[in-house]
Amino acid sequence: MADATAPGCGHEGLVERIAGLEAMVATLAEQNERLLARVAELERELGRHSGNPGKPPSSDTVTQRKDQTEERLSRAERRRRARAKAKELLDLASELHHRAFQNAAE
Repeated sequence: MADATAPGCGHEGLVERIAGLEAMVATLAEQNERLLARVAELERELGRHSGNPGKPPSSDTVTQRKDQTEERLSRAERRRRARAKAKELLDLASELHHRAFQNAAE
């Protein structure tokens, strides 16, 4: 147990300590409110990019531009693969037609 004669341990010392802690809590609560407001503001900005109306592409963040580029590349890659598959199927159909024509001629 703490020594009752030590500085700050009497009734007055406890009152001062409580007052100091209450001031600290008030300061931290104010800081928390400011930080929460800032986080909300940043989250709103994060959701805004040139894909939204009225927002120029120059205002996009680097991450947003990278994501948009990857999305465009992935769409292009899907189209390239679809075209390659279609060509493969056309070549196969052409070969089957050619074989059928040869077998009918024999």
